Formats: sequence, C-alpha cells, structure tokens
Amino acid sequence: MPRAIFVNVTKLYKDLAQPVAYGSAVLRNCTSGWWRINLVKAAGVEYAFGVRKSYVVSAYAVNVPATSWPVMPKATPGRPNPEGRNRLYIPATDLSKNNWVSATRWTIRMYGPICYGDVVVDAQGSFVGGLSLDPPT
Repeated sequence: MPRAIFVNVTKLYKDLAQPVAYGSAVLRNCTSGWWRINLVKAAGVEYAFGVRKSYVVSAYAVNVPATSWPVMPKATPGRPNPEGRNRLYIPATDLSKNNWVSATRWTIRMYGPICYGDVVVDAQGSFVGGLSLDPPT
C-alpha cells in the first residue's frame, strides 16, 4: 500500500476563503506548509492529505523522496526564525480531479498535527479508500 502523510490544517484552514476548490494554490501551500517531519516515518510517502476537523479537504501526490524535501531557511540577521528548526516543505502536486474528489470524501481522526499511514489504490491508481494511520508514538 502506498504511504501517505496527513497534515492537520484546521487552524490554517479557517483563514482561507470558503469553499476551497480543487487546484487552489493557497490550499496546497497550506497542506505543504513548513512542518516538523519525522524523516524515518515519511520515507516512501507518495501522497499528502490536508485534514480539517476529521475531514480530508485536500489530496496531493508527492513525487520527491522525503530526504530531498526543502528545509525552512535558518534565521538571518533582521529575520528571526525561532520555529524554523527541523521544518520541511512537502513538495506536493495536484492529483487528478477524480482522485481529489474521491479522497476528499474521507473522514479521519487525527491525533496530532502530523500523522503517517497507508492508503489503498486500485490497479489504475485510483483511490479505493481503506486508509489506516500508524499508531501514535
């Protein structure tokens, strides 16, 4: 089963215009964010999902290995960045409209800002569902 990363965007999503539609660069950036990522758990991730109040609101493909994800720039004089340590940007690209619609019908219980798990896809690469999260550590 393909690996996925699930990002809790509840706090960020409330600032977005409603409703947010497929192809929204703002929602993709919100999902990709600058997140503290566990590189061991993110190894092999193929999809990124934004979750708001237990509903998947965004779904993207991730075609770059986690070890190559951009790291938040360090602080520079005049530009403090105390939260920037160990934060990565998930390089996400749009899925097909059909996969987006299929994934954004899912519900999921998040137990933190970032969760990792698996999704089920059929032979054509379409989402079937049956996503499962790794247990919290």
